[in-house]
Amino acid sequence: MEPDVKAPNIKLERRKIFSCCICKLNFPYDSYGPKCHTSTMAFLEDAYMIIDPFTTCSHSICVGGKCASCFRAVCADSKCSLFFSKRFCAECCRKNCDMFPEILLGEIRQMRH
Repeated sequence: MEPDVKAPNIKLERRKIFSCCICKLNFPYDSYGPKCHTSTMAFLEDAYMIIDPFTTCSHSICVGGKCASCFRAVCADSKCSLFFSKRFCAECCRKNCDMFPEILLGEIRQMRH
């Protein structure tokens, strides 16, 4: 006779998926907005956040935001986006490189095509 084993009552929450428009990185995120999970920090942009899986303190990590020019989701990798008062994707940076200070042009040239 088989033992009477009941499945644990696990509630699976459907998480939203972040997808970078440049590198096509996809992963679930925990929140989107200007505030992270702790009330001690706020961002200058609405950001995609994940809870840091490497700590027990439930700190948040910013993984990206929306491009201020084209409004597509873009990750925070320096090859995909640039934060200069607002976040800009690599494509919009290249299209509008004359709008950025000359000191940032080297970084923009190194971004993904």
